[in-house]
Amino acid sequence: MHTVAIADGWYRHKGAPALWAEDDLHEEANHWLRWDIMATSTSPNTWALAAHSIKMWLDWCSIMNTDWRMASRDCLLEWRDAQLQSVSPKTGEPYSPNTVRVRMLYVLRFVDYATAQGWYDGTIPVDPATRLHYSSIDDDPLAHTRKGASVTASQRNKLLPKNKDTDVVDILRRSELAALFAQVGPRPTERDPTNPATARDWLVLGIPAFTGLRKSELLSLTVHPFQAIVVDQDKPFLSYDITVLGKGNKTRAVSFPGWLVSDIQTYIHSERARAVNKRRKRESQLLLVQDTHPRSGQPLKVGGVNDIVERTMVAAGLVAEKLVLDPDTGERTIRSAPRYSIHSLRHTYAVHAYHAHRAAGETAPWKLIQMQLGHKSPRTTMEIYLKYVHLFNEKKADVDLLHLLDRG
Repeated sequence: MHTVAIADGWYRHKGAPALWAEDDLHEEANHWLRWDIMATSTSPNTWALAAHSIKMWLDWCSIMNTDWRMASRDCLLEWRDAQLQSVSPKTGEPYSPNTVRVRMLYVLRFVDYATAQGWYDGTIPVDPATRLHYSSIDDDPLAHTRKGASVTASQRNKLLPKNKDTDVVDILRRSELAALFAQVGPRPTERDPTNPATARDWLVLGIPAFTGLRKSELLSLTVHPFQAIVVDQDKPFLSYDITVLGKGNKTRAVSFPGWLVSDIQTYIHSERARAVNKRRKRESQLLLVQDTHPRSGQPLKVGGVNDIVERTMVAAGLVAEKLVLDPDTGERTIRSAPRYSIHSLRHTYAVHAYHAHRAAGETAPWKLIQMQLGHKSPRTTMEIYLKYVHLFNEKKADVDLLHLLDRG
């Protein structure tokens, strides 16, 4: 069987995965990870996902007594079907078709790369366009004639499980949003210094809820843009544009209301400054940092954000019971889990912002929301949210969403 080791930064790039076949490094898989995956993505999460997907594929080939270099199309389809019938040990629920689809896409990408390198000679269809990306005509004048060159992308897509509708739009109602924020205390500009809740935790929830940022975008925010703003205290609803690094490393301007900028500045100069001062190393410029010893002042990670959101959801009573299956024992149990995720706050922003803009007289609210969320077109935004807006009409005239924190 195979294992994946993640580098801690001591001798290899921090977060870099290495795939082992028992006591030996898997040369071809690691070559692919280094020169394809890590060369085209800066995300350690993406690297790890790719590595674990290939690990599972190589394990399957071993179980089936198949050399991965000669693995067949049928072998890949059997792996697909086995996953769709398996239960995740983490969630106790069957793997979703979307999860299996992502894993298969990495396997197909590995097969493309391995074919171009001359390592693979099985019958899994190879995308000629992808292969030509890895092997230029100058290096291989007959690359377009190799096995699989006639296979189209649509034919390859037939191998993949069909996507379920992943755009499940979970939206917090006004009472739920107020209950959630009650667990993290008053806003940073309004809290008593003795309040045990942290301003950082408020911002982890507040920034997505009132700007629509994705989790990755939240974690990429830095202190400098906020430090440069002079907020007009007489106009707390006036917006200020902050450049955000979004999907595909593309930047866009996102509007932050003045009152939220003030909250962020309060955090920077108080709680964040204290956490950073405890750290003797060079200060991180990322906005959100950890606040407990021995990691005080270090950047907050994805796991930390997830923990804050899940813990606060549970404390607010925003949970749902799910029937889950233990894959080892076959026993079914009921497990409580947060009803919403941090991405739900992005959805919540979109729907409530729509009503706020409409109530303020805006004739094209979807265009504004599309630009804020970073969708390619207003049509994308409308297709996701249009069927939900009539369910969550708050009928408020404020163009700002701060009123949603009121319980009344």
